[in-house]
Amino acid sequence: MLGVQLCLLALSVLGLGLSGVALDVVHHALRPEAPSPRWPWGLTPPADWSALHAVFAVACAVVVMALVRTVLSFVYAVSVADLVQGRIVPTLRAEVYEKLQRLSFTFYDRHASGSLLNRG
Repeated sequence: MLGVQLCLLALSVLGLGLSGVALDVVHHALRPEAPSPRWPWGLTPPADWSALHAVFAVACAVVVMALVRTVLSFVYAVSVADLVQGRIVPTLRAEVYEKLQRLSFTFYDRHASGSLLNRG
């Protein structure tokens, strides 16, 4: 689950970074004296591409990353639900019931039922 969380975080940060690159492409197209956009990992679009093509490519990459992030979010949610509801809660419940069954009858006679629930 930790690996999925790291992937989700990386996809989020990368999506924000690519959005910034798209803004830089538009800014450079409108004002040629502005610095050229810095592409991640040194990748640059082909020289014959217009600014519109570059922005479209960035938009497609962001959409693909969003789809991958959606699938990973679903996998993460299912994994967390399985861990919590399928493993942790039943184990804790079994341990509490086991402890309650080991207590003496005098303990139950001295304490009210609400007190027992808080002590379990």
